Amino acid sequence: MRYITAAVLLASFVVSLDARADVVCQNSRTKTVRTFFARICPRNYNLIIDTALLKGDKGDKGDTGATGRSVGDTLASGITVKGYIEAWTAAASDEPSTTVSTTFALPGIPPVQLTNGDVSVMGAFGITCPGCTYLGQSDTTACPGNIGDPVALPGKLCIYIGTAINVQNLFVDLNLFNASTLKIPQPVSLVWHAIPGGKYPYFVDPNPNATLINAVWVYTAP
Repeated sequence: MRYITAAVLLASFVVSLDARADVVCQNSRTKTVRTFFARICPRNYNLIIDTALLKGDKGDKGDTGATGRSVGDTLASGITVKGYIEAWTAAASDEPSTTVSTTFALPGIPPVQLTNGDVSVMGAFGITCPGCTYLGQSDTTACPGNIGDPVALPGKLCIYIGTAINVQNLFVDLNLFNASTLKIPQPVSLVWHAIPGGKYPYFVDPNPNATLINAVWVYTAP
């Protein structure tokens, strides 16, 4: 019976050792103060502060943050969004020309659906589509920026062409039917014709049928 009692007391002592915290103690002779990670102060030290007793009440729950914008949300008036596009391929060598396209989507739904009159294709620094032929408008009033500082007036989508190689008859397809019926961010496609036989030295390994276009686009919600 005494053996069982001793075992219980030993178990109780071991458990109590786990309930340690920082204690601030003062040496009874030198009066120096030290902090120990222990249950009690060591010999010749007197307890000053048991930090386990300093734990305060749980603080109030913070306010819920604002809901972030989703790609399916309507863009708020005055919001400007920007992006970069690049496409490279090769024209078919056995055809007079090859139709090429690349598509991007605005990261949100425009409050007013874009029409062809809201889109302008510009050169990198104001020159209309350098190195290519463009079937559309280049409105420097609506798009007064450049590729390094792309700007679009409210309600306008501006596409600033950086490089255009073997790009002919470029036009913009707004995919109006899909955007209006599916209620999705408006997809925008750049479409052009590429011809074989150009062999442009721009490429490290020149391809005689290569075609390349890259651009920065910007849209400001009205």
